[in-house]
Amino acid sequence: MRYSNLSEITSDVLRVVREARAGSLGPFSPSFNIQNVLLEGLQKYLPEDVHKIVSGRLHVSLTRVYDGKNVIVSEFATRDDLMQALLASCFVPVFSGLLPPRFHGVRYMDGGFSDNLPVLDENTITVSPFCGESDICPRDLSSQLFHVNVANTSIELSKQNINRFARILFPPKPEALSNMCKQGFDDALRFLHRNNLISCTRCLAVQSTLQLQDVLDDTFDYDPDCEECKMHRQDALVADLPDTVMTVFQNAIDSANSGIVNWVLRQRAMQYLNLLTLPYRVPIDIMYATFTKQKALLGVWAYRLRIHARRIAQSVVKVAEGIVTDSGMANQSRMESKIKNETRIRVECSIRTINENGTGVENRTESEAKA
Repeated sequence: MRYSNLSEITSDVLRVVREARAGSLGPFSPSFNIQNVLLEGLQKYLPEDVHKIVSGRLHVSLTRVYDGKNVIVSEFATRDDLMQALLASCFVPVFSGLLPPRFHGVRYMDGGFSDNLPVLDENTITVSPFCGESDICPRDLSSQLFHVNVANTSIELSKQNINRFARILFPPKPEALSNMCKQGFDDALRFLHRNNLISCTRCLAVQSTLQLQDVLDDTFDYDPDCEECKMHRQDALVADLPDTVMTVFQNAIDSANSGIVNWVLRQRAMQYLNLLTLPYRVPIDIMYATFTKQKALLGVWAYRLRIHARRIAQSVVKVAEGIVTDSGMANQSRMESKIKNETRIRVECSIRTINENGTGVENRTESEAKA
């Protein structure tokens, strides 16, 4: 996506979370449609040539609906083709809708139902939000011996993972989101540190076997005890999220906690009142969602009617031009026929006159000869 920086990514995620939490039933509210939210974001941020940029580099995991098989797609013909693949890979039945989207004429849904962590080769780094055996994942203090494998994902049976499961579809408050983001940052740093991937620029270039003859001396060898690398590793152990990201989270937390309205909504009595009024708010939410969808459909229908009207007008113009052309050609043909007839008549009259004059001359000549 063509985001300007990490702060814009964070702001966009928090915006989706606010929309999901605003409904009477949270993300399951009829007025909230995660597929539309994702589509708007893709249309807004993806450049026109994104399919050329990611083809062969981005691999999207899909689950084919009719047989449950996993399909990995990495080639995209158009921008719309890529967006359809991404929407299909994010589709969770009931949560995202009832009918899965189509990709190349076949219905697909989230690839996590068939293979949540596809491995392409030995260099694939697996990332999971659940504590388990993935390369980058949370490391809970209370280590458990029991693991389950769900769709190729190792998940530890623990209280922390149960809490994480509960937050899959119900986004928490900004404070909890900030902690989750910080934990993901620490998990990634821990993986890099464990595999000695935190190095200075010079050593990292040698480790990645880049050809740097113009920069490095021929006598330079990789030093595992490089002091600069050690300094980078020590700094990484105490590193934190970028300030721009932390600022966005802090602003969201302050916005959610400040003001008298938010204070009233946090009171236990108000929470009980929200729970008691839920049966009355759900029908209102359904009516609002229905009205919004009908309004959107009317807009689509109006757009299609304008297109059809334009096409009909163009067809009428073409037919009218054809009629005018045919009429002009008919008039031209009649004029040509008239001119031909007049010319033929004139020629016939001239021939008749010549014949008559010739007969008169012959008669006078015969009379003179007899005289």
